[in-house]
Amino acid sequence: MIWLIALLLFFYFLLLVWVWKGWSWTIHRSVADIDTNFPFVSILIPVRNEEDSIAACIDSIAVNDYPSDRYEIILVDDHSGDNTVACALSVGTQNLKIVQMPDGKSGKKAALTEGLSAASYGLIICTDGDCIVQKKWIRSHVARYKLNDLRLCTGTVLPRLNQTILGDFQWMDFAMTMAVTANGIKRQAYFLANGANMSYPATLAKVLNDEVKGTDLASGDDVFMVQAHAQKDPHSICFINDRESWVETKSEKSLADFLSQRRRWATKSMYTSDYKVIAIQAFVFMVNVVLAGLLVAAIIHPAAYLWPAVLAILFKATVDFLMLASLAVYYDRPQVLRSFVPAFFMYMVYIIYAGVMAMFPAKYHWKGRKVK
Repeated sequence: MIWLIALLLFFYFLLLVWVWKGWSWTIHRSVADIDTNFPFVSILIPVRNEEDSIAACIDSIAVNDYPSDRYEIILVDDHSGDNTVACALSVGTQNLKIVQMPDGKSGKKAALTEGLSAASYGLIICTDGDCIVQKKWIRSHVARYKLNDLRLCTGTVLPRLNQTILGDFQWMDFAMTMAVTANGIKRQAYFLANGANMSYPATLAKVLNDEVKGTDLASGDDVFMVQAHAQKDPHSICFINDRESWVETKSEKSLADFLSQRRRWATKSMYTSDYKVIAIQAFVFMVNVVLAGLLVAAIIHPAAYLWPAVLAILFKATVDFLMLASLAVYYDRPQVLRSFVPAFFMYMVYIIYAGVMAMFPAKYHWKGRKVK
């Protein structure tokens, strides 16, 4: 059995090397300053109960290095029960358009569809109401379409740090997910995306609208859309990884909020059409289950399993640390590594929890609404 565990960890090492290499290929210089003739852009922000963050989000877009008369911001309000709209209007951005979701419609995909119907321009860039974008974020997306024959772009999304172990853990988890996403798109091996930093022509969204799966789920519109398009034209999908395109999102402040968020995300795992994504998730889940089982065995029978457990954990921890250190240095967040040890064991528990939630999804409360 020990040799099987060693073989499993060796393949885990190879997986991380493969992911790191593919991610490193996406690192490129900024193209935001290339002359793009400033095409018109519609920026979609679906929101629900974001009064604490929406003003900062809109303000970060308003100060972008892009002519204000060449883009519009479309805020699609999904029946917020707070002052989200009032806070958005308080920024005083003249090119802000408010779209209220009609009665009987709700959810992010429906909100994006409403926003798309209200969009005046042909290129759509999406973010979330709790995000802050870089000063050249719009130009960075636009330039990619000018330089390449692209139909869909997604980019890096990372949480803001809040000086807690939970905050550092979320950053490391996001960073690893971004690396996995970038690797898959660059190699055209599998396809993931994050809707908080995503762009596409309006015509593409309208064509794919009826083909995107998971319309009744609370999460996954981004992943299902990129996978639907990948089945038609995988070569026209790009992961943007220059510093001008990064987007920062909020960290969940409590463990309860974090688990609620991850339950929502887990719902999309069993609905993905990309079997390679499922295979990677299943493999990582299996590695962590085996390590957890080895730990339990070491506690019950230390004479037989203590040293195998210690060596296995040290090996995986070393591999994970080297990967995360590379990401933390590149994204200029080396301080997150201070929480690596507790985050390592938290991840073992979390990935098992997420796997169970994915296999046995249930309804839960999110932003004051019971959702699937």
